[in-house]
Amino acid sequence: MPGNPSRPAEFAVERLIRFQHCDPAGIVFYPQYLFMVNELLEDWFEEHLGIDYGAMFTERRIGIPTVRLECDFLGPSRVGDRVRFSVRLQRIGSSSFELQYLCVGAKEGDIRVRMRAVLVFLSLTSHNSLPVPEDIRAAMEPCLDPVPGSGTAPGKNSGPSDTGPSDTSTTDTSTTDTSTAGPGDSGAA
Repeated sequence: MPGNPSRPAEFAVERLIRFQHCDPAGIVFYPQYLFMVNELLEDWFEEHLGIDYGAMFTERRIGIPTVRLECDFLGPSRVGDRVRFSVRLQRIGSSSFELQYLCVGAKEGDIRVRMRAVLVFLSLTSHNSLPVPEDIRAAMEPCLDPVPGSGTAPGKNSGPSDTGPSDTSTTDTSTTDTSTAGPGDSGAA
């Protein structure tokens, strides 16, 4: 339900690490985490934000390519492990947003992977950045989470500025340079 102020900041799912995710050493081959995180992104839009992810691409012709990705691989996941993937919205800009992903094992403090991603709203017709659609902004804003350890308020940023179209909302519009989104960037990573 978009705009629900009682929606928790974190969205999480449990996943089983399967044989298909692993390399010959029996641990997750690191690019597989990107596929699993993209599945989490789709679930977050559908189940947490109440936004039809497929229709965003096919009917609305809006893409959300990842324009920045930082990954820390902190511990191995093995075939048969049950892990928890979570996503938190760190920032919403005028045309982009930042997410933090975590993959953790069953034991306390067992962080396997930590990722930070910046995604930009993009017209799949013109391949130019777009302002965050109002219905999506309304669904996202209740999910804003302060950046851990930074002391900043939800939606505030100390990173590079957003060069996408400006808006008049009270949410801080600084995120990232959207000029890196090119014609080949039409999906989410």
